Amino acid sequence: IILLTFQSIILNKLKTKKFIFLLLVPLLLSVGCNKDDEIDSITQILPLVSENISYSFFVAGHTSGSSQNHIYGLHSPFVHNIPFINNYPKMDVGVLTGDVVPQPTVAFWDSAQTTINKFNVPIHIAAGNHDKGNEFLTRFNSYYYHFTIQNDLFIILSPTKWNIEGKQKEFLVKTIQENQSSTNNIFIFCHE
Repeated sequence: IILLTFQSIILNKLKTKKFIFLLLVPLLLSVGCNKDDEIDSITQILPLVSENISYSFFVAGHTSGSSQNHIYGLHSPFVHNIPFINNYPKMDVGVLTGDVVPQPTVAFWDSAQTTINKFNVPIHIAAGNHDKGNEFLTRFNSYYYHFTIQNDLFIILSPTKWNIEGKQKEFLVKTIQENQSSTNNIFIFCHE
């Protein structure tokens, strides 16, 4: 799990620059971890958090757990951290970067949604190869979209074989072009 906190002091210093952060789950993080990786208490991290927080968000990937052992719901080490995330200061949103379910069936999605509903913040999903299908589109309407928090742009994408192409590429270029003058930071999330 990656927790990101934005402080107004840092944003003011970076105000004139645009940054694109590409968060690729396979390279940065995996929730397919052992129980020892869970955070026992919010007191472990609160001393690191400034009072000047503008907002916070978390990013987690492969929350379905092991690709060999299919489970219903989300991976238990991740689920154990939901209270920590829900109590984290000024947490505004969460992003799950793919492979939320081991197979895109109604039963797996119903079970995952039950766990996702335990969060106190909106959860956005960048579909992974195990998530894609009619059930994903029925529940979430699209594989790619954007939203903003304060003056920061968040873009959710879903590559095909590591490529952003066609209408999704057009969407990405257009979204960045239309928002770059009013955006402090741009965050791009995808699975592959």
